[in-house]
Amino acid sequence: MGVLPTVDGGRDAVETEGAFEPPQIEQHHSQQPEDATGERGSVPRTCRSQGRERLSEKKTTHDEQPPFVGILLHDAGWRATLESIVPIPNRMGVVRDAVLVAAGLGTRMFPSSAFLPKETLPLVDVPLLTHLVLEAKAAGIERLHVVVSPTKSFDGMFDDRSDLHALRSHLDGKLFHAAEGMEVFTHIQLEPKGVGDAIEAALHAVDGPFLVMLGDNLLMDVHAPTTAYQPTQASKHLVEAHEANGGAVVGLMDVGPDEVKHYGIAAMNEGVVTGIVEKPEPQAAPSTLALCGRYVFPVDAKAILASCTYEEHGDLQSIALQQHLIDEGRLHGVVFSNTQWYDSGSPLKWLEAQVDHALRREDLSSDFVAWLNQRLAAHR
Repeated sequence: MGVLPTVDGGRDAVETEGAFEPPQIEQHHSQQPEDATGERGSVPRTCRSQGRERLSEKKTTHDEQPPFVGILLHDAGWRATLESIVPIPNRMGVVRDAVLVAAGLGTRMFPSSAFLPKETLPLVDVPLLTHLVLEAKAAGIERLHVVVSPTKSFDGMFDDRSDLHALRSHLDGKLFHAAEGMEVFTHIQLEPKGVGDAIEAALHAVDGPFLVMLGDNLLMDVHAPTTAYQPTQASKHLVEAHEANGGAVVGLMDVGPDEVKHYGIAAMNEGVVTGIVEKPEPQAAPSTLALCGRYVFPVDAKAILASCTYEEHGDLQSIALQQHLIDEGRLHGVVFSNTQWYDSGSPLKWLEAQVDHALRREDLSSDFVAWLNQRLAAHR
């Protein structure tokens, strides 16, 4: 038995939730095949933001390969070129695309998530989404594909707000324009059909192997102040592992025996995932290593997903994809240690994240500990 590949970051669990009823999508004339059921083609939708935004909708069948569509191109400090409109084949296997799954309504975070996406909630003073974008950028990602529901919008979240930096010039400038230098695309998942279906919503615009990030989860191995911000390296470690072994890679966190029933749990042998058990009871769990919302999938993941349909596998479509890779011995696991797993999917978990992160921030911890001790003493 070999040693599991472990990434030592900074320390310490993912569910798709929230059903929605898709509204009628305003359809424009295009060269896409017309279909009243919405099951063919990729149809642009009028967006609410100012600027250059078009949205691609998720196909619900797999019998046709949709054409590439120029979708949401946020003003992130780049100039449109032919290469930015038509994907260039990725023959080198370098991970340059990331799919950020953010389609859930987040009903457990109502009422706040009824008004703004839970992915935009601040972790103390930095939006969760900003952390995710900078994590992806640190991993070498150049094209970020954000998958949303028809009623969800991240308007303004990728904008350049550097004009406001002068008002607080001691803060790190990258926090005012996290997406600088990246191409950001938005895709629509028309129905809440799980993570695998959400990933498929973006794959017509993805070339080569790609990173997947679940948008309500943060993996923090660094807790830097906003005056000298540093992104977490979690996704970078997965990309590096893919470049080393050429296979698919999943991020794993040790959650302990009491928590395994809430997650997909991996069986491992010398760094290779040999099985995944969904939400097992402790006595049936193959380990305490949980899938934590970070993946790198190879080029052929698109074809595998097309064969592992939602109609056959339901919300476990993404697990079916991973099982296919397991059967071929191509799914590797990287265990994060000294890394904190923050979840914005429920009020208590997000409150715990706020407290934990503040206690680890050198610019906040001393004063916060003093206040917290005083408050706890009064509470007793």
